[in-house]
Amino acid sequence: MKLSVWFKAFVFAALAGSFLAADASANSLLFIAPHRVVIAPDQQTTEVTVANQSETKRRYEITMIDSVMTETGATKRVDTFEYSAKRMVRYVPRAVELAPGERQTVRLMVRRPKDLADGDYHSHLLFREKASEPEKPAEGEGENKFSFQVGAQYGVAIPVIVQKGTIEASVKMGEVVKTEGAQKGLTVTFNRTGNAEAGAYLRVFKVEGTTEEPISAPLWVRIYREVGSITRSIPLMADAELEGKIILRLYNHADQNAEILDVKEVSL
Repeated sequence: MKLSVWFKAFVFAALAGSFLAADASANSLLFIAPHRVVIAPDQQTTEVTVANQSETKRRYEITMIDSVMTETGATKRVDTFEYSAKRMVRYVPRAVELAPGERQTVRLMVRRPKDLADGDYHSHLLFREKASEPEKPAEGEGENKFSFQVGAQYGVAIPVIVQKGTIEASVKMGEVVKTEGAQKGLTVTFNRTGNAEAGAYLRVFKVEGTTEEPISAPLWVRIYREVGSITRSIPLMADAELEGKIILRLYNHADQNAEILDVKEVSL
């Protein structure tokens, strides 16, 4: 009996449980820019550029998918949800075939319903590699001859945020808890208000007299519109000491001179 076998593997990039576009590094198969699409209230169209950074020709199917955030800050795939942007966004082309080094522009167009409430709406634009057809056994092959073609199917998705009207959102810190055991650290609750997603950079400092020493790397915290609060475990530096006075600050971006959005001081 002749048989052809096709083995597929799916590889997705993720950060904090959500889909993330591959960056422009040399080991990324697919370059995408921008990595995050925000379509402002007065904007109807935008473009995304994709490029094949591998050494072989690749074909990608393009689809819109929905993912929602949970109270742990992770995301999960759903068919639809209240703040989905999927029904508003059209895009061309629906698939791209790229030779090594080749670039392609994907055009996105937005049509907002007339009765759409102010705020932001989000979905993800997924580029999923389309595998070639399985090899067929050559004529004259014996009944016990098998043909195998093994390949990996690569996919990456970027968030697409559609805004309508007045956008208002903020994030503040809530409860801060020290976690014990082998993975010592902090667990922090972040609360979002407004009609859109909110985000901020968190920095954590240990206070010794008048000196502040950072005990964690800057952490970007994002809360999607569908959740009012999330709880995140904060990774600390290996030699971090939590006893004593700790200050947590939220900034509007990662620069040293960024605006402070919220401050939390705790004694542990």
